[in-house]
Amino acid sequence: MVVPQAPAFSAGPLLLEEPFATWNRTAERVQSVLERDQASTAILERLRDRLASERSAALEVGQATNVRVRTLQAQLDALGPPPAEGATESNELAARRGQLVREIAEVNAPLIAANGAFQRADVLIKELDRRIRERRTADLLTRYPSAIFVQQWPEIISEITQWAGSLSQHTTNALLDPIRRDDLGDDWPIAVALMLAGLLLLFYGHPATVRKLEAFRQSESQRSRQIWLSFGFAVVRVVLPGLAATCLILAWRIVAPVSEALRFLDGAGVEIAIDLILAYWLAHMIFSPTFAPHRVLSLDDKTARRAAQITIGIGVLSAFEILLDRLDTYGQVSPEALALVTTPFMVAGGVVTWALAAVLMGAAKGPTDTAADPTDPEGATADISIGAQFLSYVGIALKAASVAIPLSALLGYTRLSRDAFDATVQTIALLTIALVLFHAILSGISLLLGRREADQADGKTLLPIVVATLLAMALLPLLALVWGARATDIAEIWRLMSEGVRLGDARISVDGFLTLILVFSVGLIATRWLQAALRTTVLPRTRLDIGARNALSTGVGYVGITLAGVMAISSAGVDLSNLALVAGALSLGIGFGMQTIVSNFVSGIILLIERPIKHGDWIEVSGFSGYVRKISVRSTRIETFDRHDVIIPNADLISSAVKNMTLTSASGRIIVPVSIAYGSDVKKAKEILLAAAQAHVQVLRYPAPYVLFMEMGDSGLALELRGFLRDVNNVLAVRSDLMTEIYTNLRDAGIEIPFPQRDVHLRTTVPQPADSQSSQGAAASVPAPDTAA
Repeated sequence: MVVPQAPAFSAGPLLLEEPFATWNRTAERVQSVLERDQASTAILERLRDRLASERSAALEVGQATNVRVRTLQAQLDALGPPPAEGATESNELAARRGQLVREIAEVNAPLIAANGAFQRADVLIKELDRRIRERRTADLLTRYPSAIFVQQWPEIISEITQWAGSLSQHTTNALLDPIRRDDLGDDWPIAVALMLAGLLLLFYGHPATVRKLEAFRQSESQRSRQIWLSFGFAVVRVVLPGLAATCLILAWRIVAPVSEALRFLDGAGVEIAIDLILAYWLAHMIFSPTFAPHRVLSLDDKTARRAAQITIGIGVLSAFEILLDRLDTYGQVSPEALALVTTPFMVAGGVVTWALAAVLMGAAKGPTDTAADPTDPEGATADISIGAQFLSYVGIALKAASVAIPLSALLGYTRLSRDAFDATVQTIALLTIALVLFHAILSGISLLLGRREADQADGKTLLPIVVATLLAMALLPLLALVWGARATDIAEIWRLMSEGVRLGDARISVDGFLTLILVFSVGLIATRWLQAALRTTVLPRTRLDIGARNALSTGVGYVGITLAGVMAISSAGVDLSNLALVAGALSLGIGFGMQTIVSNFVSGIILLIERPIKHGDWIEVSGFSGYVRKISVRSTRIETFDRHDVIIPNADLISSAVKNMTLTSASGRIIVPVSIAYGSDVKKAKEILLAAAQAHVQVLRYPAPYVLFMEMGDSGLALELRGFLRDVNNVLAVRSDLMTEIYTNLRDAGIEIPFPQRDVHLRTTVPQPADSQSSQGAAASVPAPDTAA
């Protein structure tokens, strides 16, 4: 059906009468079909598609008409309010106002009609969807005779035997038909050649090519070539089996007899070939039984081979399911016989699905021989990663499906069992394809950007999360289709998401959200590029120091991110004036609840503008001394001399005293205290200290170093060597050099470096004989004479 388009407004609303009449006839027909409830599901689907098209046309008409109404209303509002009762206005203004009112009334009529047609079609579509879902549910829950009841087997087996005999007889008659042999004519050599070519490719060409590629891949150590070999390996495992299957299918089509009994096989060969090739390809791409380094899951060689065999087994069972579906579609056998034949395949499907689930859950747990970490107080090893948790969830879901599939078949719900098995197999295929694409995309990006494998393995970027999120978003609609959703359901959900949700004057929709993300991402990338260009190209050519460069680069980042956010919000259709009102309403709560955060943020801006400290400065604050490594929005990171990182809130740097040794200059004073013994030549000692300072390259000649006689202490004479260094950051090394030189020169000059003298007095107590004790039992003690040490 040709969907009527919204007419041009210059032609007038009368041209809309024909589409309105068509929409009304379609709606009445659908209502009649729903009331009788006798139409097939296929008819209901066709009616639904037609209603959806007409609903879209009505929406377009309503939107176009709504634009016209708003335009006319704006012109009417521009004329000002109508005159009050008893007042008058000019004839020209009154005529213009009357004309606009009449035009608005004329345009509103098709707008109201289009909105009504849209709402009517929407209600009917929802009812059709409900009826279709009810019929599908009833079809899935239809119960057939269970294979558990043995007494039914003879009758069903007899029916299957008769069908097989009839099929064999029809095939024999078709092969022996002389007309068929005459039609075949000279085509049989082509069929034989195609069959031989297919078999050679399948059993010789493909294995030989795979072995050669595996030999190259095992001997190659360069990562880029490994990626290209893996890509070629993946292509070969699809292309060569596909060519072999194509040759065999073409050969079969040449020699296949034409019979009504064999009609159910039309096209089945292509589906079976695709199914088997996909299972074979996924088994080797995920589990890689012959090359462990490219194995996606952490499995040993034996388990990987078993997992690949299980995957291929699932593909074989899925191929048999295709034949069963063809038998069901063409009604070759009765539903009871089909149920008996289906049951053993579903039981086998449950067994292989359980085996695959066990492999995935084993891979999620990791190696079983890993010893516990003795430093872990809980005795546990590393936590399970997100990928391992995902594998565990998939394994649990597969185990549940492996129980439900054969159980429903044994209970007689064979159609439900077959659909569940098909959905499970297709889900496994989709997840494995997504996993292969995930690793292929990361490898391709790594190859293009030249990243090292270690960087990617350490997870230093958000790239894996971004890729996984995009793949999940693309996978969700496909999984919904696999598990029973119709394409029309997905389209309906997308329509609702595209229309969005209205919040006040703003409408939040998928396209608006995607626009917001896109604009913000572009702005963020442009900001990061501009920062990199400033840091590497522009700022190094200026006379700014490194602190000013970092401050300017950080400020550009803040401004760029802010502008990107504002532009993204505006592009999404959100009115910034509304945000201003909301921000004003929340300002009081922000002032109290986020006082510390705001204070640190403002302090960070002040630090970047005023620059009392900058990147690379040596500062002392809050009892910590070290170098400034980064000034961010909330805090400043200081690296101490022990290589420890200390995070200082920016507010502390603004409100408290900060000692900056390198704010205006790298020059700084050094003080070296020296003590000499009493009786030493002080002038000679001062000359030795000054000579050591003047000989060191880091000590400045101006201001000149000097020596002070500080005091005559308890143990010696205290001197201090004072001077200024070119770079105060080397103060410890220079101090060590000077003290080494001074000690050597003082020793050579015979000047003694004193050490403290201490006198120790020992007192002992001598006990008296027992008979000389006083009557009170007090012991007399005689103090020993003092002994000087």
